[in-house]
Amino acid sequence: MVPYWIAIRARAAELLEKQTSQVVAGTDYALTEVVRCKSQGEEGVAEARATCVREYLEPTLAASAASVIVVLGAQAKRAVCDRYDRYDMI
Repeated sequence: MVPYWIAIRARAAELLEKQTSQVVAGTDYALTEVVRCKSQGEEGVAEARATCVREYLEPTLAASAASVIVVLGAQAKRAVCDRYDRYDMI
């Protein structure tokens, strides 16, 4: 398993107050990207953010039953804060 995915699973377990071995990807937590296009050094990400939120993130969240959303990264934070009109997120 990729170290990043291990860390995400551990964070999900912490937030859900379960043992890491008890959380199941796709049931207890899921991963998605705000901007799905890969770039070197996040080139073009800020410009693509609004389009990607509309085309990908919003439908993904609409299909989710998640009660908690964890956002990782400055661009993802900006996208979620802008979309949900929240600027008090940690």
